[in-house]
Amino acid sequence: MKKIVSMLTSAVLAVVTAVSGVMPVCAEDYKNEMEIEPFSSVTADSVELVFGKIDVCRYKVFQKIDGDFVEIYDTGSSDEDFFDGGSYKVTGLRSCTSYTFMVSDVGQGGVPTEYSSPMTFKTKPAQVKVKAVRASRNAVRLSWKKVKCEGYKLQVYDDHNFKWVSMRTVGKDITSARISGLKPGRKYKVRVKAFGRIPKGRKQYVPARSGHTKVLWGKPSKAVVVRTKK
Repeated sequence: MKKIVSMLTSAVLAVVTAVSGVMPVCAEDYKNEMEIEPFSSVTADSVELVFGKIDVCRYKVFQKIDGDFVEIYDTGSSDEDFFDGGSYKVTGLRSCTSYTFMVSDVGQGGVPTEYSSPMTFKTKPAQVKVKAVRASRNAVRLSWKKVKCEGYKLQVYDDHNFKWVSMRTVGKDITSARISGLKPGRKYKVRVKAFGRIPKGRKQYVPARSGHTKVLWGKPSKAVVVRTKK
């Protein structure tokens, strides 16, 4: 775990932005409780790592690349401040892909002395782009560009209840599907969005209105307006 690879190409290095809380005194004696929260937020190309408590003067963030944990961020030395929690946003990641991170404090000479438990996060699928829409009397067929995911939801906007309704779910290798049961001569708004799933047993959760979910929803495609034939 402590093997650090220092030479990397820019293609594999993630860009890290730090946003941390600061307190005015550096603690000589502290209880190190460095852990990455499982509720850290993700997008299609980023993971914002949230730390519950890090009472140290300096710490580093590592990402697992090709089997080794590689340093991707160092807060730098400080004689006056110590950090109490905070967050780090890792960008430039691939969509619907798992990444593993950990954090450590830093002792004399810049050497890590204690590591957090590794935490793995999966990014969301990318936004779907609809390529074509064809309408018949009672149905609409959509075609879209494939993205890395575990499936797609085809949705129609409900004008009466002012919400999107999922009409059909298709597999990850499908790039064209039909929404049936529509009324002739009526205008509809339709869209597609991809989804992924967090593997069973992993400690990653996604905040939702009804608690937490294991489903990662990609950003929906732009809505397309289409009228069925009379």
